[in-house]
Amino acid sequence: MKNTSLEKEKIRVDFTEKLVPASVKNFMPDIYRDGDRFICVLGSDQYAVSGEGASIEEAMEAWDNAYHSKK
Repeated sequence: MKNTSLEKEKIRVDFTEKLVPASVKNFMPDIYRDGDRFICVLGSDQYAVSGEGASIEEAMEAWDNAYHSKK
């Protein structure tokens, strides 16, 4: 990720949508747009769980996979 504030690039997401993974619904990670990529992240440093993709859905799916890998 770039070393700039992404707060202005934060995406609002409806976590109640049917296809949102259960872990994403539960933890509601932040989702940002960075150029043509989407980044889904919760936490910081070595405790962060993150995922990215070409769409919001891909980023959420990658985050879900990363979450299950860290459990």
